[in-house]
Amino acid sequence: MIIKVSDYLAIGSTQTRIAVVVFGSYANILFNFDTFLIRSSLRTALATVPRIGGQSNFYLMLNSVKDLLTTSFRGNRDDVRDVVLIFTDGYDGTPNFDLNAAIAVSKEIKALGANINGKC
Repeated sequence: MIIKVSDYLAIGSTQTRIAVVVFGSYANILFNFDTFLIRSSLRTALATVPRIGGQSNFYLMLNSVKDLLTTSFRGNRDDVRDVVLIFTDGYDGTPNFDLNAAIAVSKEIKALGANINGKC
C-alpha cells in the first residue's frame, strides 16, 4: 500500500517529496525529504521499509515528524510540498503513554502549517 501512495503524487526536487519514519518501541527516520527525488528510486526504497516490532510509541514518532518538518538538513523546504506518511494500528501501546504530551507535539506540528489527516 505504501508504494501505491507514491503513484498518486508528483515526486521531484521541486514537487512532492516524501520522508519515512518507522516506529514501534522507538522511532527511526529512515529517509529524509531529499533522499529520493525520483519515483523509481522512491518506490524501491518504500518496498524495503521494515516493520518495527514493539509498542507503537506515538510521542517518539511525532517528535521525529516535527524534526523532519523543522530541520533544513533533513530536506525540508518551505517552497516544496513535503509528505510524511504514518501507518499505525492506531493504538499507543507504551506503558506510560502521555496523551497530553502527544497532543502538544501534534499542535506544534499543526502550528508549522502541516495538515494532519488520519484514519485508523
